Amino acid sequence: MGRPTLGTEDLIRTMSRDTLMRYMSAHYTTGNMVVAAAGNLHHEDVVRQVERHFADLGTTSLIPGTPSIYGGGEFRQEKDLDQAHVVLGFPSVGYNDPDYYAA
Repeated sequence: MGRPTLGTEDLIRTMSRDTLMRYMSAHYTTGNMVVAAAGNLHHEDVVRQVERHFADLGTTSLIPGTPSIYGGGEFRQEKDLDQAHVVLGFPSVGYNDPDYYAA
């Protein structure tokens, strides 16, 4: 989440369509995606829609990720509320770790 998704403006402006399509073919594959659905849905309908819209994707395996760098720190913001919001962060398993979803 700490990394830019698209890159710098200069990079995007100079990128060719072929470069973008090669990147998408290598990274947007079934091994790198999770489809989640919630609500008043029928499983079979969701499966049919996923098959219809993603049938052309490649099936390469997960691409190894780069380790995150935990920076730590503290931030406090005073607000006139009758509640407190606390967010804790700590090192954990990476996205490609088998225990990712369990964690």
